[in-house]
Amino acid sequence: MKRTTLFFAAIVIFIFTAAIFTGAKGIFMAKDTPELRNGKIDLSKWDFERQGVVALSGEWEFYWKRLISEDDIINGTLGRYDVLADVPEKWNGYVIDGGEIGGYGYATYRARVKLHHINELVYIKVNDFSSAYKLYVDDVLVGENGMVSDEQIYSMPEFDPAIYHYKTKRDYVDIVVQVSNFSHDKGGFWEPLYIGSGFHIAKLHQQSLISDFFLMGFMLSMALYHIVIASFIKRQKAFFYFAVFCIIMCARIMLTGERFVLDIFGWIGWELAQKLEYLTFYAALPVFLKFMDTLFENVFSKRLNEIIYMTSAAFVGIVVFLPAGAYTRSVLLFQLLTLASGIYIVRKLHEAVKLRRTGSLEILIGFTLMLVLVTLEIVGTNGYEGYLGYKGMTFWGVMIFFFSMAFGVSKQFSLAFIETERLATENKLMLSKIRKLNRALKKRNMELSNKVSRDGLSGLYNHRHLHEKLHEKIEKAVVGNTSLSIGMFDIDRFKDVNDNHGHQFGDKVIVEVARILAENTRSRDVVGRYGGEEFMIIFDSVDAVDCINISDRLREKVAKEIKEILGIEVTISGGVVELQQNEKPDEIIQRADRLLYRAKENGRNRIECEKGPA
Repeated sequence: MKRTTLFFAAIVIFIFTAAIFTGAKGIFMAKDTPELRNGKIDLSKWDFERQGVVALSGEWEFYWKRLISEDDIINGTLGRYDVLADVPEKWNGYVIDGGEIGGYGYATYRARVKLHHINELVYIKVNDFSSAYKLYVDDVLVGENGMVSDEQIYSMPEFDPAIYHYKTKRDYVDIVVQVSNFSHDKGGFWEPLYIGSGFHIAKLHQQSLISDFFLMGFMLSMALYHIVIASFIKRQKAFFYFAVFCIIMCARIMLTGERFVLDIFGWIGWELAQKLEYLTFYAALPVFLKFMDTLFENVFSKRLNEIIYMTSAAFVGIVVFLPAGAYTRSVLLFQLLTLASGIYIVRKLHEAVKLRRTGSLEILIGFTLMLVLVTLEIVGTNGYEGYLGYKGMTFWGVMIFFFSMAFGVSKQFSLAFIETERLATENKLMLSKIRKLNRALKKRNMELSNKVSRDGLSGLYNHRHLHEKLHEKIEKAVVGNTSLSIGMFDIDRFKDVNDNHGHQFGDKVIVEVARILAENTRSRDVVGRYGGEEFMIIFDSVDAVDCINISDRLREKVAKEIKEILGIEVTISGGVVELQQNEKPDEIIQRADRLLYRAKENGRNRIECEKGPA
C-alpha cells in the first residue's frame, strides 16, 4: 500500500515538474482568443503586449490552384474563394468543383486581421507547412520556405520554422500564404500561424525550445542510465533495448517541433529529415516491444512478436526505399498497428501482474494511461496526424509511462538487491560448510590413501605401492637417461629379537629401523617396508657406487641408534644393484634380493653389490 501511494505521488510530482518546463508557454499564449470567421479576425481590442500571443486558427479563405498576391486583391482580380478552410488542418478531402482534392497541388490561404494600433510592429511565428510556402503581409513578402510553384518540377519542399516581423501601415493587415505541395501525402496548414509582440513571440519560441531540450535531456539521461545498467548486468538485455528506445525518442524530438536539428546540421534536406522523422516513429514500436518481451520473459507470444517485428520492418523498408509521397500515406496503417500492438501489450502486462512479476503493476498502469491518451490524440480534433508529434496528450502519456517504467524497474532492482543480499549471506554460510567438508574429506582421503599405500606399523610405503613407485621411477630414468639404483635390506636375526624380547619389542625395532632409513634418505628417494623385517629403498639418480656408500652409512646408522634407543644390538644386511638396460622391475628386485641373501650367508651386518662387499 505504501509503495502504491508513493508511486502515484511521484507521478504527480513529476508531471508538475514537467509542466513547469513544458507548459509554461501558456503564459505567453492568450486564453479565450478570438478565432477567424469567414476569413477575418478582429483584434482591435487586443493588446499584444498585455494579453499575449494569438493563434490565427479558424476559417481562412482558400483558393485552390491559385497563387494569388496582394496585387490581385488591390486590382480586384482575386475572385471568390473556393472554400473556407479550417486551420490548422490538411486540405485533403475538400470538395471543389464537384470533386475531392488530394494532398498534391498548390493553393493560397488568405486572412484579414484587424489590429489594435496603426504602425504597430507585429511578429508572426510559422511552424510546419506541408512543404513550401510564401508569406505576404499586405503587399510585402516577409518570409518563405522552400520554393513555391504551380508546377511539380519547380516546387521544392523545406522544413524551416521561422519568426517574421512587419510594421503595419493601417489598422488591419491582409495575410496571404501561398502553399505548394508535391511531396507529402497531405497538404495545407498543420499548425496555425501565431501573431503577437516581439517579446511574447520570442518567449513562445524560447519556451518551445526549452520544452524540446527538457524532453530530449530527459530521454537522453534515461538512455545513458540504462546503458550503464546494461553494461553491468549483461544478462538483462531489457535495459539495452530501453536505452535504444529512448535514443529513438530523443532523435524524434530533435526532428519535430522546432526542428532545431536542422539548424545544427544544415546539410539535412527536406526528404532526409522527413524520412528520419517517419523512421523514428516506425522503429520505436518493435524496439519497445522487444524491451517489454525481455523485461517480462516468457509472457509475450513469440509468434505475435515476430509478426509485429516483420510488419514494422516492412514499414521501415517503405520509408527507406520509397519517396515521401508514397510512405507518408502509410502512417494511418501504422497508427492502427501501434494501437493494436498497444492492446496486445496491455493484455500481456496484465498476465505479468497475475504472475506476480515485480514492477508489472506499475508499468501496466503507466502504459495503459499512455495508450488511452495516444488513442485520444490520434482520433481527436487534431486529426490522426497528431501522433507524429510528441505534444498534447501523447506527450503526457509518454511522460507518465516513462516514470511508471522507471518506478517499476527500480522496484525490480530493490527487490533483486534484497534477494542478492540474502543469497550472498546463504552463500557465505554454504561456503563455510563446504570448506569444512572439504577439509574433512581431504583428511579422510589422506587417511584412506595412507591405508592403501602405507604400512600400518612402520608408516612407510607398503609392498604394493613400492612396486608402483618402482615402475614410475624406471620409466622416468629411461626417458631422462639417468641412473637408478635399489637396495634390499633385512634386520639380522630378527627372530631372536622376537624370541628374547617379545613381538611388541620386535615391532619397536621395525618402527625405529623404518624411521632411521626414512630420515637419512632424500625426499625424492622412496623408502618402503617390503614385508616382515625386510625393507626396500629406491635411490633416484644414483649409480651403483654411490648407492653402496649410502647404504653402508645407513647400516652403520641403524646399528648405532638402535643401541642408543633400545639398548640392544641390532644390525641390518643389504644388497644393492643399479638398473640395467631394458630391465624390468621384477628383474632388478630379484638381483637385489639375491645379493641380500649373499650378505646373510657372508656373515650379516654387511652390504653386498655385484662387484663384491662394500
